[in-house]
Amino acid sequence: MNPDADGGIPPPTAPPGEPVHRLVRPRTIRGLWIGFAVILTALVLGDFLVHGHPGFGIDGTFGFYAWYGLGTCVAMVLVAKALGLVLKRSDTYYDSGREGGPEEGTSVREAAVGEENPAARQGGSGTANPAGRQGEPVSTGAAVSEAVASDSDGAGTGAAAEERKTVEAAREAQAVAAGSADAAETKGRSASGG
Repeated sequence: MNPDADGGIPPPTAPPGEPVHRLVRPRTIRGLWIGFAVILTALVLGDFLVHGHPGFGIDGTFGFYAWYGLGTCVAMVLVAKALGLVLKRSDTYYDSGREGGPEEGTSVREAAVGEENPAARQGGSGTANPAGRQGEPVSTGAAVSEAVASDSDGAGTGAAAEERKTVEAAREAQAVAAGSADAAETKGRSASGG
């Protein structure tokens, strides 16, 4: 939400004819803050009433669990921010032609599968075999898995989802081609009587 002119958060608005939900009203939010502050203060002051048995010495200090929890939470946020700086990529990181990305004019699937399987580059029939045996499907399990894994970062978005669907369709086409080749071979054997 954008702050209003006074620097505070503007009051919530609801569509015309509908009331604002009670949990987002400013009065309710203020009451929740006060209520939780009272509960947390009572829990910390409870240290005076309970005799603890510290195991490490430091956990016997007043309000240890409160300040330790707060410090741990702050440390996790700071580590996450630092990790985000290290792992963050620009919006154009996966565009073609960039270092580490696919070459200009190729898709992720073509870059991963195309080198190992010439048939995939020519429509993905799966019946051409680099070893020279006709009718046997080409196994591209590792290449297809690599292509699917490379698409998993953007699995639900635009081009990456389309690439994943294309790879899955190529995998299904290979399975169908393998099944039809086996069926034709079996039918040929039974027709010849042997």
